Amino acid sequence: MEFAVLFVVISVVLVSGFAIHSRIKSWIEDNEERLAQAEEEASHMLAGILAEKREIEGRLAELESQISLAAWSKADTPPTAAEAAKAAARQRPPLTAEERNARLSRWLLKNNKVNLEQLGKASRLIGQIGNDVVETCLLLHFIDAETARAAFNSL
Repeated sequence: MEFAVLFVVISVVLVSGFAIHSRIKSWIEDNEERLAQAEEEASHMLAGILAEKREIEGRLAELESQISLAAWSKADTPPTAAEAAKAAARQRPPLTAEERNARLSRWLLKNNKVNLEQLGKASRLIGQIGNDVVETCLLLHFIDAETARAAFNSL
């Protein structure tokens, strides 16, 4: 009798196990099918988006060349070196106070408008007497107004 009960229990467990196994296998196969379909749809969407991107990039290149041609025909001649330099300067970021003072200091020294000692004194007094090295040198009477204008025009 015990053997019969044990046989029935084992049979029920095995049948249940097979049933559960077949359900899990069926569920996995269904999900794999859905994932394959979703992957295929995503692949088609990606191909469409990439084709649209290429089309937009081509149109952008075409429009950029039209703009270049329009600018060229408007000017009729290529820009001179001075015009090109001015255009490049307009695109540069503004100088910081330190960069501005460094350039002005180099100009004053290079053009022999001040000596190293005068420049050192003026540099120490920036902010106390003047806002920059040229204004400070002007207020200390190291340079005249015409030299100050020339220095600022050198920037």
